[in-house]
Amino acid sequence: MFASLSYEARILQKMRALDVTADFLSALAQIPPYRLSQAWRSIKALTPLDGEKFLDLLTRMEELAASVAPTPVSFKNPEVIRGILASRRSK
Repeated sequence: MFASLSYEARILQKMRALDVTADFLSALAQIPPYRLSQAWRSIKALTPLDGEKFLDLLTRMEELAASVAPTPVSFKNPEVIRGILASRRSK
């Protein structure tokens, strides 16, 4: 029951909804991609700091996608998306 509330489960759910890869999200968050891999394989859980950073980015990406819907957003280039999210945050 509580497994669905874990950082790992919530991150994976949001990633699937946005159709983003772990490599993309890790590059966007500037956290090594092996951290997500370790967490999903139950080798080492995400720290609250890392979990919150990933979830914050995914939430901001959801907001970005919703703000321009029905035009799709390509979440393929983390540098471009990082810049867009930063400019939206500064407004």
